[in-house]
Amino acid sequence: MPKSVLITGCSHGGFGEAMAKVYRAKGFQVFATLRNRTKIGSLADYDGVQILELDVTSVESIHQCAQTVAKHTGGRLDVLVNNAGVNAIVPLLDASLDEAKKVYDTNVWSIMAMVQAFAPMLIQAKGVVCNISSVSGEMVFAWAGIYSSSRSAGTRISETLRLEMAPLGVRVVTVILGGVQTSGNDPKNIADLELPPSSHYRKITPVIDRHKKTMVHPNKQNIEIAAKNVVDDLVISNRCLRLKRKCQRSEKVRGRHGPMAEGSDTRIARLEEKMNSLLAAMHSFVGSSGSSVTLADNTRPGATSIGALMSMTSSDFSTRLALSNATVSTHPNSSLQASSYATSPTASLLNEEDGRLEYFRTRMLPYFPFIDLPPEMTTQYLRQNRPFLLRAIYTVTTFSNQEKLAQVEELKHLLFTSALLKVESSIDMLLGLLTYIAWSTDTFLGRADLVSRLMMLAISLVYDLRLFKPSPPDVQVMMAISQGQAEDPRRGPNAETPCSLSEGRRAVLACFVLSSNLSSHLGRQDALNWTPQMEEALHMLTLNESCPTDKLFVLQVRLQLFKQKADNVRQGGEVGCTRTETDPATVSLPHLLYFKMLRRQLQELRSSFRTDLHQTGCGRKHGGI
Repeated sequence: MPKSVLITGCSHGGFGEAMAKVYRAKGFQVFATLRNRTKIGSLADYDGVQILELDVTSVESIHQCAQTVAKHTGGRLDVLVNNAGVNAIVPLLDASLDEAKKVYDTNVWSIMAMVQAFAPMLIQAKGVVCNISSVSGEMVFAWAGIYSSSRSAGTRISETLRLEMAPLGVRVVTVILGGVQTSGNDPKNIADLELPPSSHYRKITPVIDRHKKTMVHPNKQNIEIAAKNVVDDLVISNRCLRLKRKCQRSEKVRGRHGPMAEGSDTRIARLEEKMNSLLAAMHSFVGSSGSSVTLADNTRPGATSIGALMSMTSSDFSTRLALSNATVSTHPNSSLQASSYATSPTASLLNEEDGRLEYFRTRMLPYFPFIDLPPEMTTQYLRQNRPFLLRAIYTVTTFSNQEKLAQVEELKHLLFTSALLKVESSIDMLLGLLTYIAWSTDTFLGRADLVSRLMMLAISLVYDLRLFKPSPPDVQVMMAISQGQAEDPRRGPNAETPCSLSEGRRAVLACFVLSSNLSSHLGRQDALNWTPQMEEALHMLTLNESCPTDKLFVLQVRLQLFKQKADNVRQGGEVGCTRTETDPATVSLPHLLYFKMLRRQLQELRSSFRTDLHQTGCGRKHGGI
């Protein structure tokens, strides 16, 4: 038995008629429906096309049609095309509510009625529902409020059906058409607009009428081509799903787009190489001519990928793109951009181990200085004492996409072996993890799950290393009894040197900043809880100033803590209130007091930015906040 399709709205010269012809050419048993049989047109001469009279606004007519189709197909229907629709161009102030309801009955409610009536047959055949909509539903036009809103509502209904019918094995496809040459769009077939005598728009009736008759763009698509494209896509995608294969239209199309078959990573890598070559040429030209040129700051690899999120709002974040390690740094002052900009490294510098470390120390770390990395810490020193951190630095200073992918895989393998197989925990592993998370571009390349998982591992290392506080005596005794050995004294804070204490404090605070940012922007996890021990660590870094960049780092942590507190209040309000927080009736007195305190803290924080950074020069040296 051939596959079957039912198409509504198949009057002469319409899109439904064109789809019926294409389906019939593909061997389908076609049921073409229309409200008035006298408008059948050329379909009457087609063998294998059965004409049915159907009013999609009548439940009784729909059920009669469903019974007729079930008798001919044995209770199965492979494709249901809801194509019937009516237009309505009239000012909303002059629109008749009865006429507006009729438009919605056809363009919106008929979709539900048809799907409900034919659902048993569609489920039986694991079929497809195709709902024809219009681009007008995605845009706003004057005089077309009724029509465009009905198309928008129909699209939402269709998308909801897609979610609800997927578990039943039925695919629902929404086709949003642009301008198509149909008889309904022919100005000769459109009646003149008539407005009531009291209309405010009577003086511009000819303008609205001209808009009504020329609403479709003059360069509209041929109806036969449009119908063939839609049917081909439906048939091909359905076959690919059944065979579990990737959709490819034909050998001709595959040949035409052959060069695009290469992987996206390869294309990005080639683009990066061209960018690096161009930048090198520009910098050599600037150096030879002795002129001063200010380059756009959005190509600096120095700004951290995750760290840069701290100064981004949710609105401008969606407009920023990242390519490899080229991320956006937000400077409110253009003079800071010019003074803090440093030229990109040459290829020979990046290929040298010491060059990579120096580049990280001077061009990247200043934007998120959670590691004290003085010049005396050479590559040899890190290889002996901080091998995992050195591996992470190599990874984030690799700007070739292909090489970086290989470096990431090695880093992941090293992590898996050390953290899971050997069950090791070290400050070196934690610093390396935080370094990779801070400067990783995985969140921009569809690998947010990897960053989230690594962040959870970093948080577990913070707790496992007991960087907050030493374990209580009873816990130490229990560990000695259950694990057969006492706690390693080298892992407790009491046995650490002042330098290692500061290193652990910075690591804990960096873990909070990064986890808070990931929580805000990805929503995959909760931020690391702020504790009194973290507040003490922040206070100790402020007092000791053992590292020149600690003051800037403390300000970054304070700013992130302030943002986290504001997010906590907002989320608490969303859970506890059904109305928005801007409604005074929903804001309790404690919330108002807390907001007032946060506002005062923000002013104090801004003042500290101006005074401290001006005195130390951190704002200019490290790119500013």
